[in-house]
Amino acid sequence: MIDFNKKIVNSDKFRQAALFFEKNGCYTFAPEGTTDYFNYWKQEQQRCLNGYTAPDGD
Repeated sequence: MIDFNKKIVNSDKFRQAALFFEKNGCYTFAPEGTTDYFNYWKQEQQRCLNGYTAPDGD
């Protein structure tokens, strides 16, 4: 169950892809067309469709 009253202090844990892009100008260093590239985008797609739970449970 989601606690909507809980305040999230460090929201950067939910925007790791954005932070990586801001730092590096790309989302992944994996070359386009490789297994690592497809796995990265599959993981991001799953996070968009199903949500993301941070390691601390948020």
